[in-house]
Amino acid sequence: MKLQILNATANGIRSSSKMNRILSPQLFTTACSDALNKFRAAVEDYRVENYKQELPSRCKKDVINAAKGRDDFITVDGIETLLANIGAEKKVSRKDVEIILSEVGESDSSPTIHIDQMMKIL
Repeated sequence: MKLQILNATANGIRSSSKMNRILSPQLFTTACSDALNKFRAAVEDYRVENYKQELPSRCKKDVINAAKGRDDFITVDGIETLLANIGAEKKVSRKDVEIILSEVGESDSSPTIHIDQMMKIL
C-alpha cells in the first residue's frame, strides 16, 4: 500500500516537473526582449486607440491575421506591412522584427513564426 502511494506521488512529481518545463518562460537576449517590448507597445497603442470596446485578445487575433501569410506563418514582410497599417513603422524597425523572428521563429534560413507562437509572445 505504501509503495503504491509512493509510486503515485513520484509519478505526480515527475509529470508536474515536466509541465513546468513546458510552461516555463523562454529566455531571450536583451536585444530580443527590447524588440519584443517595442512590438508589444506598438500593438497595445493600436489596441487602446482602435479596440476600446473589444477584448485584448480580439485585437491580437486581428493583428496576427493581418500579418499572416501562407500556411499560417508570419514573415518579416508581413509584420512590416502590419506595422505600416497600424502606423507603427517608426516605433519598430525592420532590424527589431528580424531579431524577434530569429530568436522566436521557426527556421534560420527564412525567418518565420507560426501564428500560435506569435499569439503567445504578444
